[in-house]
Amino acid sequence: ELESLQNKAISEIVRKQDQLGFPVISDGEFRRLNWQGSFSEVDGWNLLKNSWRGFVANPSLVGEAEKPNTRGMDAVESFKIPAIAKLELLRNFPLSEYQFLSAQTERPCKSMLMGPDRVSQMCEGVG
Repeated sequence: ELESLQNKAISEIVRKQDQLGFPVISDGEFRRLNWQGSFSEVDGWNLLKNSWRGFVANPSLVGEAEKPNTRGMDAVESFKIPAIAKLELLRNFPLSEYQFLSAQTERPCKSMLMGPDRVSQMCEGVG
């Protein structure tokens, strides 16, 4: 049901961007929990599951020591999750997001990718 609602929202925003004449179309990242925790499903690294678990426990995403109107804790540190096995890509979310998006319009499309440096910073090595 969630995917169906996301598809509808993305189709609507693509139609609006087309009507306004945007030169490059974005899906608005409606499928993302956040920019770095929702980029893929990787065997051996539970970032996605742990990100959702943390969001459900604390939907505001405000850490215990954080105060309003001040810079919060760096997400790279707060999302740091240990690798538990050799890493293997199971699902590439940006690719499937791009494939859906590009099927909605004739205009060029963009998809957000997280750099490998952020992945290495967020993934603690196997002991």
